[in-house]
This record gives sequence, structure tokens and C-alpha cells, in this order.
Amino acid sequence: MTKINVFTTFGKLCGFRLWVRANRACCKSDFARVVHDRLCEFLDYMIATLRSDIGSEVITMRHTRISYPNKAIGSSGAMFEEMWLHQRAISLLDPIETTVTDEGGIMRPAELPYTLVTGAELEGLWKIIDEIEREVGVCFVVARVSQLKNDCM
Repeated sequence: MTKINVFTTFGKLCGFRLWVRANRACCKSDFARVVHDRLCEFLDYMIATLRSDIGSEVITMRHTRISYPNKAIGSSGAMFEEMWLHQRAISLLDPIETTVTDEGGIMRPAELPYTLVTGAELEGLWKIIDEIEREVGVCFVVARVSQLKNDCM
């Protein structure tokens, strides 16, 4: 299980959210603005999850004799990790994954055929998405579902 520092990750996500909002202000197309807004919504959910983890950390800090700053403090992020770091790529446009039932009645995930939106259409958002993945570990994609195959549905 990977341990993240909830305090530094919280700061990074808030910074990324500001960067997305600033980049959105420079967008010329409605499509790019919509995708920027969707990324902001996901960042808001991620920040809210971290707030819960930070609350747990503060309670731990109050009830231990470990002096701050300590490398161990702030390094749990269990809820954030479970919700965001163990997922496949999160699509900001079309869903790229579905659930199918096989012949035995067992439900399993299935990836839908998709194509990625070009960087030119996103007006700078790919750079931010790449930074989020590198700094935080959460992978976002902007994808359009291609022609559906009969065996996926």
C-alpha cells in the first residue's frame, strides 16, 4: 500500500485546480472549457477526500506525543488512495470502461474502444493532466468512445 502525504498532496491539488481555472480563462472553444470544468470537478472531489484524511491526521496528531513536523505525520491518505490511486485512467469525456456479464453470470470490467482527444483541442490541458499524474499519481484521459463492438455490450 502506497503512503501519500495528505498535507503536501492537498496543496498540490489546490495548486493544480488554480492552474486549470487560469488555463480555462484562456480557452477559445466551448469544448475545451467544458473539459477544463470537468477536471476541476474531479479535483474538487479529490480535495474533499483529502480533507477527510487530513481530519483523521489532525486527530492522530492531537492524541500522540510525536512532535510536528515528523515524516510519519500526514503519511496515511487511506481514503484518498482507495478512491483515486487504485483506479485505471479516469476519462474526462466519455466513459472508457463498462461492466459486462459473461456466460457464467459473473460481472467483470470491460474497456470500451476509444480514441484520445488531441492536445490542440484541449488548449493546454494535456500539460496539466501530465503534471497531475507525475506529481500525484492519478491518471486522467480525455477520450471519445469509438464504434462499439457487439462483444462489449
